[in-house]
This record gives sequence, structure tokens and C-alpha cells, in this order.
Amino acid sequence: SEKELFQQYLRNQALETPILVTLIIVYAVLIFIGAFGNGLVCLAVARNPRMRTSQNFFIVNLAISDLLLCFFTIPFSLFEIATKFWPYGMCCCVFYN
Repeated sequence: SEKELFQQYLRNQALETPILVTLIIVYAVLIFIGAFGNGLVCLAVARNPRMRTSQNFFIVNLAISDLLLCFFTIPFSLFEIATKFWPYGMCCCVFYN
């Protein structure tokens, strides 16, 4: 249940609150800037037919990879650093690593 999960979080809290807040802000900024910048790269190539070259498709592929990193890996990493607890199960652990 949610109450048990929160109690587990409090027991496993690895960082003090000011450090945790700073870490969350830094990670949020990294996620936002990464998602925004890579989204713009994908949008530029998608909207401009002259930009659809093989080199730019490679760059779009890298941008999509970075977007997946921003939305999946970074938040999981932040949670693991902050709590030293992995509530997502073995399947997500294998996916994360």
C-alpha cells in the first residue's frame, strides 16, 4: 500500500532534505533541457523536408535515444539515489541496468 511504501521511503532516506531538494531541482532542469532540446531537433527535421538527410536521421535517432534517457533512466536514477530503495521489481531493474 501507499502508506507502507512511504514508511519504507522514510526508513531508507539516504540524503538530507536540503541535498535532496537540490538534487531534485538539478535533475528536473536536466530532464527539461534535454527533452526540450532533443524535441526541437526532432521537430526541425520532421517539419523541414530539406533537413531529411541520412546524417540528420542519424542525429534524430540520437535525439530520440536522449529523450528516452530523459524520461525513463534519469527519474529512476534519481529515485534510487534518493532512497536506496527499488520498489519497481526485478523486471524494471533489468530494464534499467
